[in-house]
Amino acid sequence: PSDTEAAVSLLTMFRGGDAAYVEAQLDELAAACDLYLQERLPDPSTLATSGPDAVAAAKDMALAICDFLADHGFRGARDNLFTDLDNHFLHHCFTTNRETLPLSLTLIFCGVATRLGLRASLCNFPMRILAFVMVDTSAPLPRPDETLASVQHDMFWLDVTEHTTVAYNAHGPTPTDAFARQQSWLDQRPAVLDRDDLTNWIGRIGVPPSDDFWRPASPDVMVQRAARNILNSVQMAQIRPRNLQ
Repeated sequence: PSDTEAAVSLLTMFRGGDAAYVEAQLDELAAACDLYLQERLPDPSTLATSGPDAVAAAKDMALAICDFLADHGFRGARDNLFTDLDNHFLHHCFTTNRETLPLSLTLIFCGVATRLGLRASLCNFPMRILAFVMVDTSAPLPRPDETLASVQHDMFWLDVTEHTTVAYNAHGPTPTDAFARQQSWLDQRPAVLDRDDLTNWIGRIGVPPSDDFWRPASPDVMVQRAARNILNSVQMAQIRPRNLQ
């Protein structure tokens, strides 16, 4: 597992979980997803390893993994479930809480994608969680002195929560394809974010492009964010009955 996956998994011990269980569940999901991808994607040995074709293949694979997760009940939590405390603890997110939070859902995506050969990491973007995917798995991660404009490697970002939720809602099985989706979904699939997309997005919300929000987040940063989210849910749980009354 990645360092971030291992670090966030340790938080499950505060609610009766176990990091080894999380790792085993991700291993099982990845094995099942591998079979799913074999039926839906070209043979990996026939694909380009660099250039535009490699980028397109990596995007197709990332989106197909999201489709797989959606087909198995993983998606973003609706508003009334957003503060459910168990959504923060990964061991619950494989059973009762597959409709879960962006951080948990994106970490599950990265865990499956990494096990299947992509290089996917959590990205500590403000107000949402994105997955950062590098196409060349052997290339070094961006250096601290590199900016979004200067980094040379092929990469893209994916809003896993948005994609899985739309994919889940568009599920329309047919007699010949249990995983089929409505035609409207095929016509309007949410796009991944390329460098220009993310640059424009950053500009609209006023985040300096030199900030680190676009690059893979360090484990300690994501554990701190996960811990703050847990605290927020606990505080919401304490005040909600009084507000409702």
